[in-house]
Amino acid sequence: MTRVTRQHLRELGYCHKAVRPWFAERGLDWADFLENGIEIEVLREKGDHLSDRVVEHALKEFAARSEEAGGRAHRPPARRAAS
Repeated sequence: MTRVTRQHLRELGYCHKAVRPWFAERGLDWADFLENGIEIEVLREKGDHLSDRVVEHALKEFAARSEEAGGRAHRPPARRAAS
């Protein structure tokens, strides 16, 4: 699945100071978001301007990367657990 990352927020001009309270107000885990991003579907459920805008941006970026890869969706390598 496609995930929204902090990079997507930065690209749209959102700062952490403004978005962190937005996450808290909606019961979303800010620390987990910073580390792992958040599934697009979770944000779609929120249905407000910020979430809609970020989801649209992430989907466009994902489609562009997929097109560049010849139609194959690029997925970052899985993280390894610390030993």
